[in-house]
Amino acid sequence: MKRLTRHVVLALAMSTSLVLVAPAIASAKDGPTPMQEYRLALRAYNAYKHASAVLFKNLNAELANAKATEKFALRSAKSPAQRYIAQLDYKETRATDITNWETAQSDLGPQPPLPQLPVVTSAGATTTTTVVASIAHSITTLP
Repeated sequence: MKRLTRHVVLALAMSTSLVLVAPAIASAKDGPTPMQEYRLALRAYNAYKHASAVLFKNLNAELANAKATEKFALRSAKSPAQRYIAQLDYKETRATDITNWETAQSDLGPQPPLPQLPVVTSAGATTTTTVVASIAHSITTLP
């Protein structure tokens, strides 16, 4: 019974040490792994998309505010000249809002491309290609 307990304790100690040491060994490589690079690129892509969406949402809110201001000014206008000025103010405000949005969008820079998942194969895998009826099939075998 004591012998079995020692083996169980030894097995638990070895598996625990592997779990604790494996990340340290993996991080000892030079540079990030392909999956880490993918995650960084995906994070950059999502950050750009989010910032662009926020800018577009703000533009729509500013345009809606300008339209509401124009409607109020048109309702309270007493003469055709006041209506014309209200419409002109709306058009100027709209042009300014769109120009500010375009400037902010260009300040973000170009949109990063959507990253592709890296193709990871196991170290000992071999790939054989067979041609059947002029259709190529790739078969991966593990040793």
